[in-house]
Amino acid sequence: MNCTTRRLSGFLCAVLLLLSSVALGEGAADAAQAGSASMDGGLRVYLKSLGTPESLGLTFEGTYSLGGSAGFVFDDGASVTLRAADSQVWMKSAGLSVNLGEEASFVRHDEKGGLYIAQSSRGNVYQGSLKVRANGSGLQAILTIDVETYLKGVVPYEMSDSWPMEALKAQAVAARTYALWRKDARSSQEYDVVDTPADQVFHGYSADNVNAAAAVDATRGLVGLYGGRCAAAYYTASNGGQTALAGDILGAKENDAYLDVREDPYDLENPLSNVKTMALERDFRDAPEALTAWLRAAAASQLEKSETPYSLALSDIQPVELISAKALDPKGGEGSLQFTTLRLTYKVSARPLEPVFAEPTTEQRVRAALRREAPVTEVVGEKPGEAEVCDALMSCDLQVYGQVKDELGLKLNAIDCELLSVIEEEDIVVLQMRRYGHGVGMSQRGAQMMAGQHGMAMGEILAFYYPGLSFETLTLTEPETVPIGEAPVTSVSMQAVRELETGEGEIVGVVTLATPTSTLNVRAEPSTTAPVLTYLYSGTQVAVTEIQDEWVKIRTRDGMEGYCARTYVVWQAAGQD
Repeated sequence: MNCTTRRLSGFLCAVLLLLSSVALGEGAADAAQAGSASMDGGLRVYLKSLGTPESLGLTFEGTYSLGGSAGFVFDDGASVTLRAADSQVWMKSAGLSVNLGEEASFVRHDEKGGLYIAQSSRGNVYQGSLKVRANGSGLQAILTIDVETYLKGVVPYEMSDSWPMEALKAQAVAARTYALWRKDARSSQEYDVVDTPADQVFHGYSADNVNAAAAVDATRGLVGLYGGRCAAAYYTASNGGQTALAGDILGAKENDAYLDVREDPYDLENPLSNVKTMALERDFRDAPEALTAWLRAAAASQLEKSETPYSLALSDIQPVELISAKALDPKGGEGSLQFTTLRLTYKVSARPLEPVFAEPTTEQRVRAALRREAPVTEVVGEKPGEAEVCDALMSCDLQVYGQVKDELGLKLNAIDCELLSVIEEEDIVVLQMRRYGHGVGMSQRGAQMMAGQHGMAMGEILAFYYPGLSFETLTLTEPETVPIGEAPVTSVSMQAVRELETGEGEIVGVVTLATPTSTLNVRAEPSTTAPVLTYLYSGTQVAVTEIQDEWVKIRTRDGMEGYCARTYVVWQAAGQD
């Protein structure tokens, strides 16, 4: 038994003997209010990427305590499993399960400490204190962390750690400014940022990302200010060659006058900037069927008004020559490349309508012969003649954010913000859609080119993308870390689970499943078709009252009796396997 197990077991034994619960004491005192050039640098990060799992596995690095109490300490390397059940957090450790109530806090007491979360995608360390809340049968986790430490888990996942240092430094400043802006905007909420692209991607700290960490350290405290406050320093993967305003794209209500709409040659020249392209032959050879259908329908409505009657059947109309393509109606005003209409001017071949005459009857022919006249002919209808190229030009307006983007396959984003370019050549017309991300603020692909190919410094990059911001270094106070020796010794309100008591002829078994979130059905009869009475989690103790070939009859802690598959219940007793 290691030191952690002894300490934890001893504490639980004391709780069991006393059978009492005392309210959780207060943790460390809040940090003092910062001065005008200072700001609280603590950040509450909702680990939304975890979802709401039924269980979380935590492994502690350094010294942690439950609720900030020196009386309940997890030593370096200790591991626990948390599980949600009926909006309660259950902690399993040292062979016992403990009910911690609706939420529990795991407080860090070592500045170099952190915790590993088994369910995280990268396996990195989360260097902060963690609050876990039960929401029905799921868990929600919020990490409190110093903003500078937080950035070391953001920058290498918003930019590659291998990118030029000046670009990484610009990313660190933008991410720091954004995080502190969010902190100010969400001060009344339970968290400041989420760890997904809805705010900024955050995966915890990895020592492998040395360049990103160096960029964070080199810019420590540096933020972009507008009107004396941290600005919403948005950034995007690629703006497609033109910056955008938050109000035009995101519907953001905050003042974004520190941004502007300008051409961005650096993003445009980056070969890694996302682009979707379609080439249309002037003769419409191999044109998409959807496009051909739209052109035929538009031509039919225009031919209907022609002085020369034509067949309006779509099969009788064929686009034959693309004269021009023009992008129109920019979203966001004059100068914006977010065009909403693509107008195609083209020629079609169509079948003019010819009269259909009725054949004269025998009587009409006889009468005409006696009068020495030609038989009277009567027009009884019209029929399509041979196809011919119409002199008149046709016009078809396509919706860029709809027909062109979605149905012609040029989509880059879920939101409608892509830029459209039309390149006309002798035999083809090329349609290009650019911009991956919302396009607001700093382009990461642009910053990569500015730093890597043009040798531009962080300040030049930030000034280009945030022309109205002033940059200032603030003193950001870190969340206070209280050494465990100075933490108050308080009792923790909890319910500890006793060992299951057995009657005569009964033995204690433990439900053993593949994962902590798996469940075992308890049935009314020893059959897979029998009704399910309840289900049990892995690690649950039961009293085994009867053993059959493939089934065991069990009794749960609350007295319910039923049958479980024998292979999932493990016990150790004399004469039993």
